[in-house]
Formats: sequence, C-alpha cells, structure tokens
Amino acid sequence: MRQTVAMTGHDTAPETGRDASDLADLARGQLLLVTRRIRRALVAIAREVDPSLDPTGFILLSTLADRGEMRSTDLVALHDMDKAVVSRQVRTLMDLGMVTRRPDPADARAALLAVVPATADRVRELRARRAATIVAPFASWSQADLADFLRLLELYNEGVAL
Repeated sequence: MRQTVAMTGHDTAPETGRDASDLADLARGQLLLVTRRIRRALVAIAREVDPSLDPTGFILLSTLADRGEMRSTDLVALHDMDKAVVSRQVRTLMDLGMVTRRPDPADARAALLAVVPATADRVRELRARRAATIVAPFASWSQADLADFLRLLELYNEGVAL
C-alpha cells in the first residue's frame, strides 16, 4: 500500500526527513523549471518555422498538421483559446503562406483551414527533433526509474485542476 504524505502543516516525509511543505515547494520549483524550458523550446521551434511566428501560432499550425483540415472554431474549442486570438493567429499563418482556407462544403457559412504540405512536413521534422531532445535524458535511466517517473507524472496530472 502506498503511503500518502499530506502537504499541509509540518508533516515529515519518512523517506527524506524533509518537511512536507518543503517537498511541495521543491516540486513546485521543478515544475516551474520544466514549464520555462517547454516555453523556451516552443518559442525556439516557432522561430525555426518562421522568425515572426509566435508560440500560439505554432500550436495551431501543429494541430492542423496533425489533424488535417478543421474550422477555426474547432481550434478554439480544442485549445480553449479566445476566438479573437485564434483568428489573429490564423490570419498571420495565412499571410505567411503556411495555411490555406476554403469553404466548408458541409456549411457555406464556415471555412476549413489546412496547412500547406511543405509547412506540415517542416513542422513534423522540427517536432521530431525536439521530441528526441526531450526523451534523450531517459536513455540513462533504468526502466524502473522511467516507469516510476511516468506513474508519478500521471498521478500528478490526474490530481491537478488548472
């Protein structure tokens, strides 16, 4: 059975001898570090696609490259973004020649967005290269450590409500 350490008060985690609130602060610090690194990587990959592309535009571009044609309203819902933000980003992507728009045959009032094939290939290539960088540290981990990390990360993601 798993032992749970409450993150309130001054409980002590038996494995480390550290105060539970200190452990929570250390975990928060590590999560912030990962978040900053992901943000920097996202900025860098967006700029590799085009120097004027911002991370939000890259996220939308990447989604279209993966999922194929879709409406801007689908992008809004999928990424929980503001409609105006998506509209501006789509306009930028179209101005850069990375995304095309055509009437939706199922609804004449709507339009379908698609990534230009060469751009989709570039996005996939850059993401594959970044993915290799992300998983590289795991090569030196034991299978048990990687399994523990994955289990704990899943546990964290199940419990977080953002």
